[in-house]
Parts: sequence; structure tokens; C-alpha cells
Amino acid sequence: MNPFFYIIVPIYNVQTYLHQCLDSLINQTYTHFKAILINDGSTDLSGQIAQEYCDKDSRFTKLNIASSGFCVVS
Repeated sequence: MNPFFYIIVPIYNVQTYLHQCLDSLINQTYTHFKAILINDGSTDLSGQIAQEYCDKDSRFTKLNIASSGFCVVS
């Protein structure tokens, strides 16, 4: 059995870079992972972009939290 791991992606107003980040995860040759996308109250399209990836890839899960700051997410 292959090892399994989680990737935590903190998200806050990063719509410019989010596609690149999530595409890099999708394109990994090692596929035994789950990505947890934590949207920390983004006011741009970051939350919507994250949801689009969750809808098309079951390895992705999005959590929405109130704007709490990076320390809470990490």
C-alpha cells in the first residue's frame, strides 16, 4: 500500500496564484493525497476557485472559516 498524506492549503485573497497552486497538485505523479483548502474569509474569487477544484477532483476539500489570520489556518 502506498503512503497517504494530507496537504493543507491556506487561502486568503490569492486568486492570482491559486490556479497555479492547485494545478500543480492535480498534476503530481503521486496521487495518494488529500488537499484541504482552507478559505480564511477571502474577499476576492479565491473561495469560488477553490470550490471549482473541489467539484472536479474528489481529493480536494474546502473549508470556509471567518477571517482569522494565517496563524489559525496553519
